[in-house]
Parts: sequence; C-alpha cells; structure tokens
Amino acid sequence: MVAISHVGLGWLHYEWNDLAQAEHHFNEGLAQARLWNHWDSLLSVALGRARLKVRAGMSRLRYPS
Repeated sequence: MVAISHVGLGWLHYEWNDLAQAEHHFNEGLAQARLWNHWDSLLSVALGRARLKVRAGMSRLRYPS
C-alpha cells in the first residue's frame, strides 16, 4: 500500500513540474514495492521513472537556430 502512495505522489509532483520530488517518490515507491513484493506498483513506477528520464533528455536537446 505504501508503494502505490509514493507512486501517486510521484505523479502529482511530476504534474506540478517538481521533478526532484517526483523522482524521490518514484524511487521510494520502487523500494517499497520490492520490500513488500507489491509488484502491481512496478508498472506505474517504471513509467514514471521513464518519463522523468525522457524529460531530462529533452531539456538537454539543442535545437538549431
């Protein structure tokens, strides 16, 4: 139950563009899911962490002027 709560908070912070807190909650959700064998939360955790990585990569892109 704790894992899915962290995942929800991760998505909330992601929507608020607070990416550091979103990453923290996704990582905590992953740790709790592993600890308590709550594998149902892993899909949401994986998707959230992937979106954070995509967004981080997008911020480093340089567009030609």
